[in-house]
Amino acid sequence: MASSSHEPDSSSPTPELRAARPDEQGDLLALWQAVWGEDGAAYFRAYLEGDPWFQDRYCRVARVEGRIVSSALICRRPIRFGARELTMGGIANVATLREHRRRGYSGELLRQCVRVMEEDGFDFSALGTGIHRHYERHGWFKVEVPGSEVRLREGEGLPPADPEIAPLALEQWLAEAPPVYAAFNGSLALCFERSLEYWNGWIRIRAAGWRADRLALLGLWNDGMLDGYLLAALPENPDDGLHVHELAAIRHEDLPRLLTAAARVAGTAGVKRLCLRAPNLPVVTNFLPKLGEPTSRTHDGVMLRRIHAEEHVMAEITRSYEMGLAAWWMPDDF
Repeated sequence: MASSSHEPDSSSPTPELRAARPDEQGDLLALWQAVWGEDGAAYFRAYLEGDPWFQDRYCRVARVEGRIVSSALICRRPIRFGARELTMGGIANVATLREHRRRGYSGELLRQCVRVMEEDGFDFSALGTGIHRHYERHGWFKVEVPGSEVRLREGEGLPPADPEIAPLALEQWLAEAPPVYAAFNGSLALCFERSLEYWNGWIRIRAAGWRADRLALLGLWNDGMLDGYLLAALPENPDDGLHVHELAAIRHEDLPRLLTAAARVAGTAGVKRLCLRAPNLPVVTNFLPKLGEPTSRTHDGVMLRRIHAEEHVMAEITRSYEMGLAAWWMPDDF
């Protein structure tokens, strides 16, 4: 979520550029929905009501003539990178009302975000955008992240159905998934450490906005315990593919079982492609040909910026993203 910015227009009203105040949350929601659409209420509420690391000073605003017209938000996130505990600042909701664009507001708010992250000892920053030049001017750089897509075999060409995998209710997932998430993601090169407060706030609020008729949530069971799960979204148009948004298993060797079940869900819905947003693990990449014809693709919407991380640590973080070894899932998108 991004907007472009240019040098301020000298004829524009003088903006008030500062941290948001607690009584301005309604104004922020109004801005974000005005820029991105009214149907994202649950998505945007998670920033203000469900983020345990939220602080007013992490939300920077431009107020003109009594109205918030532009914003930029820091999402503080604890990251485990190997044996290191790092702090990442996710940049979100860089939004400006159309009639107030090209006045330099978002550029100044991004500079304020950098200063705040420096003051608070953040290690690095990340964001997702298709407007690279705007953020490159403020120190972020583009990273190409690999992904996978499989044109699925039909019917009997898939591995057999798995009796230990079944649809998982959303409330059950919210209650039982946290230890599975922690075990799986903790084994990866780079991961976001979700707290239970975050699960019960951010994830629960975001999940309230997911379309139940398009949600594919599968659980892998072992002696009555949840050992793995897969979260995916069925497309409106079958040609768009089924997108796997989150995947986890206590044992990595169980991941192919979950992917097979997802392929069967796709086939039942007439969807011919499986789009995978998951770490680039051999147990996954070596299995994909059994589901169909895999192709590699890259996503260039990720941008990173060093704050206080040592240069060699930042280089290692960047390499983890480029090799597809950094775990970041759709429900955590900011």
